[in-house]
Amino acid sequence: MAHGLAAGGGFGGGFGGGFGGGFGGGFGGGFGGGFGGAAGAASPLLASALMTSHDALAGYWNDDAALATPPRSGVGDDLGYLSAGRRAEVLLGQMLGGLSVRSDGDGRATLRVGGADVCEIRRPDEADFEKQMLFLRNYADLRVDRIPEIVAQTATIIPFFGALTHLNDTCRKSTLELLTLTQSVAIALEMQVKHFCWAARPAERSDKVQPIIQTPDHSSFPSGHATEAFAVATVLHHLQTGETGPAEAHMAYLVAHRIAVNRTVAGVHYPVDSAAGAVLGCTIGEIVLAAASGEAVRQRGYGGDSEGSCKLKATADFDLHWLAESFSELQGHPSSTDETTATDPIPVIAALVQAAKEEW
Repeated sequence: MAHGLAAGGGFGGGFGGGFGGGFGGGFGGGFGGGFGGAAGAASPLLASALMTSHDALAGYWNDDAALATPPRSGVGDDLGYLSAGRRAEVLLGQMLGGLSVRSDGDGRATLRVGGADVCEIRRPDEADFEKQMLFLRNYADLRVDRIPEIVAQTATIIPFFGALTHLNDTCRKSTLELLTLTQSVAIALEMQVKHFCWAARPAERSDKVQPIIQTPDHSSFPSGHATEAFAVATVLHHLQTGETGPAEAHMAYLVAHRIAVNRTVAGVHYPVDSAAGAVLGCTIGEIVLAAASGEAVRQRGYGGDSEGSCKLKATADFDLHWLAESFSELQGHPSSTDETTATDPIPVIAALVQAAKEEW
């Protein structure tokens, strides 16, 4: 017992310290530098010192001829003058402006682009969830192997995609910014879909599930981690190959699948949650790319009656083969649907995507 506690404490302390230190340092440095400018972090002492310096140096001035001409009169679509945090706010606001989620009642939600339906998500029947409980039991055997990943992924998933290439603030900076934006868009949309498609978590069906992480308060269906991971994978895959849609053997999708499955291993999701999340996530990734190109977005769906909709059998596990088969054009066959939704390009998103493409 003592040995187990020591190991748990070591892992928890190491992860907590690393994450806390990194986040605290990054946030503190960014806030201090951004708010204080060249002078550093804001403080009463610094403000007083700057006032004294001004009074000593500036003297009296009321001469229009001494006024300098600002270096620019506008910024157009260039967000480079903003801090990373401010750019993220502008980009996210621009992306979400034309997106909405409509509740269709009875566990159904539809993602819309500019008032047109793009992706309908429908919650499975209770009997389907009950049949899926078998996978919760089977996947629990992998917990001892997956616990580092599971715990780390409760905080962030981007590093697992970053491990596939050289990706940081100085190398492929625009790519990192685009992937982070994609995840933020996915979060904003998935939470609405979850609310309208609410389903009980596995732990609410059996006291033998015993998740190894805290069960989240929001709906089990669809999986948020799957939605975010597959949205990010879709964008990264496109940057690397120029293609769209899930490819079974492409590493970005393999990472997304593992992230999704880890949530079932942890005891907080059913495979059907991940299946629906993958469909929603791939659609969101394509929407982000379409916001740059203005290309039409193919209509998708999970569990519904709309064109292009798919559904995982209650007795089946979620895997990339099923996803690729569901997105049938990736198998070299005609698309399962010709229904598309037109999109309008967003200049600031187009600029970011172009900058990201140039990094490859």
